Amino acid sequence: MANLLKSAEILAKAFRQVPPAKLNGWPEGCGPKTVEEGYQVQEALHHTLDMEQVGWRVIDNLWLQDKFNTKELVYGRLYKEKIDFQATAKPDLKKFNVPRVIPHYTFRMADDITERVDYYTIQSKIAGMQTSMEVSDTRFDAEEYQYTLPDFIADNAHSGHLYIGERGNWLETDMASVESLLYVNKKRIQTAYHSSKTNPLEALHKFLNSSFQEGRVIKKGEYVSVYLNFFPRPVYPDEEVVAYTAGMHECTMKF
Repeated sequence: MANLLKSAEILAKAFRQVPPAKLNGWPEGCGPKTVEEGYQVQEALHHTLDMEQVGWRVIDNLWLQDKFNTKELVYGRLYKEKIDFQATAKPDLKKFNVPRVIPHYTFRMADDITERVDYYTIQSKIAGMQTSMEVSDTRFDAEEYQYTLPDFIADNAHSGHLYIGERGNWLETDMASVESLLYVNKKRIQTAYHSSKTNPLEALHKFLNSSFQEGRVIKKGEYVSVYLNFFPRPVYPDEEVVAYTAGMHECTMKF
């Protein structure tokens, strides 16, 4: 446990630097070896950072499955200091190590989660949904260090800065078939296809039920922000990135 706490202190020091310090691996004896230890480091990091948590980030898409050969969702914490409520933003690339954009749907909870939910009762637990885009980041040197799934989890699942946009009409959207588009300088470069097994509402459903089962408290008013089925895309100066779902408002990042 002492080594896990030291690992959290190393990550916290990197988090506090702007841009974050690039970690080329762990000192001898440090670093999580299992998914469980990854979450233990993330928990210790949360207490060390002492930032205000306002919700959760949830990842359950093909990128995660391909990258780490896993079928389990991954979650991290969402902090007030790392959120802006704006559909169009100009993030400063100098504040990130390895900036990548990833669109989200950000759900706000209408009630505490005190029991398991199904596809009918989950609707009453959602106060609303907004389209969002995150500039994700890592505290590791992505070129020199091959980070593992436990590392990824410990690093708060590569959290960066989330820009939460306008409300979307999720009740009238078929999450199992919805397609979202990613444009760079007006050229479409990715399409997120969803299915009955891989979609943001299914990820939310799984996360809420696993949270109830594992004793993770999800409160009224908190946000649960879910990756769409995109691969995180590196961004560069002078790029304009737009995420769009038909019938919803765009999110636009100008770099």
